[in-house]
Amino acid sequence: RNVTGVQTCALPISAAIRRGHLRVRTLVTLRWLVIGGQVALLSTMAFALGYRAPYYLCAVVVAAGAFVNVLTAVASPPQRVMGDNEAVGQLSLDVLQMSLLLGLIGGSANPFILILLAPVTLAAATLPLRPLLILAALASILSMALAFFTLPYPSVHPEPRLSLEFRLAAGVANVAGIALVAGYVRQSVVEAARMALALDVTQTVLAREQKLSALEALAAAA
Repeated sequence: RNVTGVQTCALPISAAIRRGHLRVRTLVTLRWLVIGGQVALLSTMAFALGYRAPYYLCAVVVAAGAFVNVLTAVASPPQRVMGDNEAVGQLSLDVLQMSLLLGLIGGSANPFILILLAPVTLAAATLPLRPLLILAALASILSMALAFFTLPYPSVHPEPRLSLEFRLAAGVANVAGIALVAGYVRQSVVEAARMALALDVTQTVLAREQKLSALEALAAAA
């Protein structure tokens, strides 16, 4: 009985790892943090550093991201867990919005290209493997595309555009960062799920042992 119970309870381990658990509230909250960071970055570039950049276009991109986030928050209950396809679609929108903004302010030459790791990291922590791979592939492709399709890096005075070799190297570095961070987070999530389910199995077996002991005591008394 004990062995059968352990095997039966251990079956959900793989299922739990393959089941997404991204909540609407989590996505909306993290989006507001990213949008706030984008506003702070553009404000610093414009007012503190005096960089020249297409700020009107940048403002449109940031406003579009905020609008999508408001719609997401209003359309669904905060505690609702998104389906895998819906989560991939939402996070893909985030990657596209970030990439478009980066394309206006230097592309892969901009050190803030690291922001593309945020949606992939969230996917690694909350989604199954297949949606994670789709999102990581999209972020990697856009990281490399930003080496070619981008406006010059903003500065106070017009400067020669950074070399293609440097921009390609920055894109490759970002792709490597996506792979490493997503891999580490994914492995940590898998191990945490296994430990939690193993603990549940142990508690189930102990509870069953206590019931059997109580029944044996009652039988002996009878």
